[in-house]
Amino acid sequence: MPQRVESATEAAQVAAVHWRLGRAGLLLANPPPESLEVEALIEEALAEAEWEGVSGQVVTPFVLAFLHERSGGRTREVNRRLIVENARLAADVAVAFAAL
Repeated sequence: MPQRVESATEAAQVAAVHWRLGRAGLLLANPPPESLEVEALIEEALAEAEWEGVSGQVVTPFVLAFLHERSGGRTREVNRRLIVENARLAADVAVAFAAL
């Protein structure tokens, strides 16, 4: 069941209760620090992949490379910043969880 939390402490509290209840996995999502309008590029990339016969597991790297090229590297930069923000959030939640 999706829920929204506003702080690392609140996320840690939810996780603690979740695990005390014997639940398993827990997913914490973080919105990207910047949003790019890439819907049209994704559709174009998927069409190009199909035209070139790209399928299976190589579709994702193909699409990511296509987006990087067509966005002038902006999609890669946003993804890198998201990785850093996710790592920061994970660390903040871990510290808050340890303090409970």
